[in-house]
Amino acid sequence: MTLPLIEDIKKRSREQWAAMLQDACLDARIWIQENGQKAFFVGLFLGIVVFALFRVVVTLLVLTALVFVVIWSVAEPEASKGSVTSDIDSDKSETAPDDSSRNL
Repeated sequence: MTLPLIEDIKKRSREQWAAMLQDACLDARIWIQENGQKAFFVGLFLGIVVFALFRVVVTLLVLTALVFVVIWSVAEPEASKGSVTSDIDSDKSETAPDDSSRNL
């Protein structure tokens, strides 16, 4: 019997987890660009918290890194799931020239 959390992690591949993290980072960057003053105060507050509670912040960073390692080790690579190739890969194969028809 596996835990529901592990089953949820296994539902997505490593690549999907990485893409989800990249999307979250992109959303954060867009928010920072659109809300400069709010982002300044959030950054100032987080800087003060990091300075004042350094040990707590480092402990949280280590725990976060451990969570990412667990997710990375539990989630299977997309290749091992036997999934269909992405649209980008299929477009490349359709437009690639055939080497057998080349005149040398």
